[in-house]
Amino acid sequence: MTKSLGINKAKKYWTAEEITLLKHLYGCTFTKTLAKLFDCRLEQVYQQAAKHQLNKNVWYQNSPMAQRLRQNDEIGKDYRFKKGQIPPNKGKKTGNLPSMMATQFKPGQRPPNYRPVGTVRGLEDGYLQIKMAEGPRQWVLLNRMIWERLNGKIPQGHLVTFIDGNQANCKITNLTLMTKKQNAQRNSIHKYGKEIAQLYQLKGAINRQINKQERLKNERHTIA
Repeated sequence: MTKSLGINKAKKYWTAEEITLLKHLYGCTFTKTLAKLFDCRLEQVYQQAAKHQLNKNVWYQNSPMAQRLRQNDEIGKDYRFKKGQIPPNKGKKTGNLPSMMATQFKPGQRPPNYRPVGTVRGLEDGYLQIKMAEGPRQWVLLNRMIWERLNGKIPQGHLVTFIDGNQANCKITNLTLMTKKQNAQRNSIHKYGKEIAQLYQLKGAINRQINKQERLKNERHTIA
């Protein structure tokens, strides 16, 4: 996608003439200049240089163009802070620029996505959540909260489900407690009726026979 938008250049196909020219220029030429010359990305030039074992020559390494190659030269040492030097802005308050004030948070200001305690929100899967307190991780499932308020803590390995299958209907008369195994059986193919369940079982049996025949076929070829 980035190539189609023109953000990155397409793959570079180097001609023999370009490789010859690169070998002559790489040692003494700024790499960014070479990228412009060959109309390619900077890393594409580095890749070709590594492929053909090209390096910058001594003249280039001693020149200001070397930049990152001269990391051990301590370029700019004269402009660094000296030990014990006091910065000129020490103890001074910078204050706020007028252009910054309009977008800064004010004391007590809440973010635009703030929701008060008691707010109910819907999730993508259809379940509802309610905000129980201020702070992070204070949203809980509404159906669980209602059940626990009226019936106590939910036992381990159990969950609260909906009798009519509607996750938005959190009335206590529509909630029921069941084990995870019971819920899995409830959501299995058997809820669609005996005929649909038999079709799924038949499909599984056919697939097992196909896989068995494939294994036997592969074994015969291996023995042969």
